Amino acid sequence: ANRFQVFPNGWLILNGTLDREQQAFILLKNAEKLIGPIIISIKVVDVNDHRPEFGEEKEGIVRQHSRPGRPFMYVNATDLDDPLTPNAKLEYSIFRQLPMHNGVWFFQIDSETGEISTTDEGTKQLNPEDEQKYELLIKVKDSAPPFLDGTTAVSIIVKENLWQDPKRVNIVEHSPGPHPRTIVKVQWNNPGAIYELRSKERSNFKLPFAVDSYGNISVTKPLDREERDEYVFLAYALDNQRNALEEPLNIHVTVEDINDNAPVCEPATFEVQENEKLGSSIGNVIATDRDDPTSENSLLKYQIVKQWPTKPQDSLFSIDQYVGNIGRNQGNLQKHEASHYNLTILVSDNGINPEELSTECIVQIIVIDINDQIPVFVKTEVILIKIQATDKDEPSTGSSEILYKIISGDNRGSFKITTDVRTNEGSVMLAKPLDFETQQSYNLIIIAENPEQLVDGKKYNSTATLNFMVEDVHEPPYFLNSSYQLSIHENSKVGTSLLKVEALDPEGSKLSYSITSDPLSWVKINAQSGEIFINKEMDRETESKYDIKVTATEQGGSFMSSTVDVAIFLLDINDNDPRVSDGFNKLFTCFPVMKEEKMIFKAADFDSQYGFPFTFSIDGSNNDWKLEKINGSHAYIVTKHKRYEQKVYEVPVKIFDNDEPPRSGDSRLPVQVDFKVLPGSHGTIRKRREFHPMSWPTNPPNKIVHSLTQWLFLGYYFAQTGWRFLFTKYTINPLFYRQGKHLAISR
Repeated sequence: ANRFQVFPNGWLILNGTLDREQQAFILLKNAEKLIGPIIISIKVVDVNDHRPEFGEEKEGIVRQHSRPGRPFMYVNATDLDDPLTPNAKLEYSIFRQLPMHNGVWFFQIDSETGEISTTDEGTKQLNPEDEQKYELLIKVKDSAPPFLDGTTAVSIIVKENLWQDPKRVNIVEHSPGPHPRTIVKVQWNNPGAIYELRSKERSNFKLPFAVDSYGNISVTKPLDREERDEYVFLAYALDNQRNALEEPLNIHVTVEDINDNAPVCEPATFEVQENEKLGSSIGNVIATDRDDPTSENSLLKYQIVKQWPTKPQDSLFSIDQYVGNIGRNQGNLQKHEASHYNLTILVSDNGINPEELSTECIVQIIVIDINDQIPVFVKTEVILIKIQATDKDEPSTGSSEILYKIISGDNRGSFKITTDVRTNEGSVMLAKPLDFETQQSYNLIIIAENPEQLVDGKKYNSTATLNFMVEDVHEPPYFLNSSYQLSIHENSKVGTSLLKVEALDPEGSKLSYSITSDPLSWVKINAQSGEIFINKEMDRETESKYDIKVTATEQGGSFMSSTVDVAIFLLDINDNDPRVSDGFNKLFTCFPVMKEEKMIFKAADFDSQYGFPFTFSIDGSNNDWKLEKINGSHAYIVTKHKRYEQKVYEVPVKIFDNDEPPRSGDSRLPVQVDFKVLPGSHGTIRKRREFHPMSWPTNPPNKIVHSLTQWLFLGYYFAQTGWRFLFTKYTINPLFYRQGKHLAISR
């Protein structure tokens, strides 16, 4: 109160100093009420007389690779000066970093808020394996003269960033369940984050993956590599407002291949000349496999398993095991013996999971004729007739030598004449075989002449005529082709025309056609025209290549005949329902069921082209059993509970083939739940089953009991139907048992 004084003249006097930080406003009232009251307000104007001060030293944690500019901690200083004036407006800065590497700052501070974050270099280089702790010396100063400041030290611990891209995940296609199945885990650096998966592609693409609140990423269904061999998607960590806490992680999932696709090839036709050199390339078999091209599942091998016809010999062709190139192997090709060949090529992959798959391809090779035949004369010693001309010139000279020539009557060049130089005798011989059906008689005009020209005035006019009659020799008919072949779909309609064979008789006799080999009576023939028809429904699963023989016989004469081979290749159609393979028609599991049991079975289909890979289903309302697919050929029957009775269950299974649309087959799989293993059954058998004994000898021997066959009381167990006792006959070798222990018998 004594700090202020009012003089009689009205002046207000301050006695001493004022401190704004202690009292910013002062209210004065007069002591005695003479007049007034008079109120005087005094505002104390601030001066910069306080240094900014930090609180306690702080310690912060930063994660490796934290986003630059994102605060991970802050510092705060206070200044007692007027906050509305520059005296208390504070500015923060880092003036030292320990350690400092090559002058690179890893941290930065917001000059106004004091928020500390990493720099771009800090994001790149901070690594707890290199340096786990850093010290920052931070300065704060106000903004008015005399610019007072303060300092503090901050400790920063560098920790590993948990929010990192996980390693690539590999999932085997068609992996059995249960689904969903955890494949990888992501983790935000602090608890409370919300996790979400998003596709990197179109927004409506439904990923076969899910993530839970703990960051566990699961695959929700079996994957098919042939449908998609890789998935790349994003994992987000979100706050409660669903804002991204950090850049999303890239999740890479590779679908590993199994051998679930058989090779596929199309029929091919190649041409080869008769004189093709051995080892020459004829053509390449093109086959494909949808499995992984970088794995052995698509490594194809080629093998010729059949050649038809086999004349003049088998193995006329070879094929490169891995390239599929067909080449000439051995023997000679003759179009008149076989105008074409069918090769059955087995194309198999090299897969081992689950097994090697193969396909048969048909390759047709057409033999092209070449001009490799020269005229051939009959043997020179076969002389038809001898002729003789004379010449009175000097013997053994060119003037007396005689040459014979046929000048008329032999348009086909069927005859020739040679001269004996000693006697000038001419021998008329055949130059080529005669054909009665072509020409029945010949009138040959022959001239005789000297090799030297006659003197002027002499004319050559010595001729002779020979008449030959050709006698007929009866010959059998012959077919226009050495063999016939065709392809047709199995189950084609009865009465369908297959092909027409044609034969000719050299003598022009009428021919009658008949089928002389038809093991299954599948075909019939028109005796007059040679047209072959389907007589009965043909089944590829019975015979994939059906061989018949057709005979052409002369009518009204000697009845001579010829026979030709006809090969019918049956093309597969999808006419068989897929089914459970014969070797898996009896499944078994032990009673009582104590845990989830799986029993394997295999699908099969007589239609090899349309069968594998199979898909499986079971009625979803079935309360006892479920299905788990293993691959394209096998699946599990799986128990759904433990309350099974001791009996045989009929499990309805539907199997689909790979046709479009697929053909399905219904099978009822018998599953026996029992103690006893049936011969030839498939299922789960516990290696050891424990029973509680009701009574044992007082002092059982504590040693090995050697080979012993006896009826053994195993004890008792409790089933749903009540208490039961079990006796069985076992050979025990050896059997360990001790007092107080339960007896365990190997099953």
